Amino acid sequence: MSIFEAKVGMRETRSRIIDDVLVLGTVMMEHSSDKTKAIAATNDFCGILSQNVTANGPAFEIQNAGIPVNEVKVGSAVALFGGEGEIVTSVVALGAEPGALDAAVVGSSIGIFQGKFRKAQTGDLIFGKLREKNYNGITNLFRLEIFRTAVEAS
Repeated sequence: MSIFEAKVGMRETRSRIIDDVLVLGTVMMEHSSDKTKAIAATNDFCGILSQNVTANGPAFEIQNAGIPVNEVKVGSAVALFGGEGEIVTSVVALGAEPGALDAAVVGSSIGIFQGKFRKAQTGDLIFGKLREKNYNGITNLFRLEIFRTAVEAS
């Protein structure tokens, strides 16, 4: 299960069609040839996925019972969070992945790879800072500051 919460300053800024199964909180970038679509980001950013995208979408019974669901079917338009501010997320590089945030020091610069935030690596653009690990005592939940504009690593 992924966790994502937009905190201070982040807001839904645009929507894009998503053609892949992805979890809430995945970092997205615009598709290279179709600007109505977005894909999991690598070193680019147009927003953060606001819903889970599943192969079939929510169950028919759930849709018609009026129960709020946070998922849509592949091929649907999904709102993306953008802007400058703080987020809390579990969609990050962990363990043996390059730039694993669980091994990063608070204050580290944040990059993006394969739709996940990670400790910035050589060649990454910097999209923010790691502000807190294990947020509210929850293992592998991170509070990140997101910049309005990416900066190049110095």
